[in-house]
Amino acid sequence: MSSIETAGYTLFMAFLFLGIFLINFGLPGTVVIFVDTFVFAIWTSFAPVGFTVLAALLLMVAAAEGGDFWLTSLGMHKPLPLTVRYFFAVLAAAVAGACFLYPSLQGLGLFLGFYLGGLAGTLFFRIIEDLRLKPAFRNGWRNILFSTAQTALKGSLAIVMIIVTLSTIYAPT
Repeated sequence: MSSIETAGYTLFMAFLFLGIFLINFGLPGTVVIFVDTFVFAIWTSFAPVGFTVLAALLLMVAAAEGGDFWLTSLGMHKPLPLTVRYFFAVLAAAVAGACFLYPSLQGLGLFLGFYLGGLAGTLFFRIIEDLRLKPAFRNGWRNILFSTAQTALKGSLAIVMIIVTLSTIYAPT
């Protein structure tokens, strides 16, 4: 494997992690994962990743983003403003989750731990920020858990997308 191929695979994996990480902030990380896989498929001339896998990933993106839009239209989701403290709290929780799950699950543990750690960091940050407000301005437990469940919906579909992509790429032929 040449150094350009190694750099390409490294960027591919980095964008998969970025897609998972963006979901914790309410951004469309599933779209990032799909575009990353599509660019990888073009780069490899659609050898490991074919059109059927891309179509399945596109359906998962539509389900994740459509579900997110539908749940947002119910009116309970209030995204937190992105601050430096919020960003680094979620990043630290994501890295801790990846370190915690990697020994037992190997590669899947990195992605799953990174996502679950970030989700836990987002939940704890929402709770702490909510408790800092005066009682009249608080969101309430229902809204906090609803927004966390909304993030969990998109994140679980993103994890499935990553599993499908990597199992297609690294499948024994």
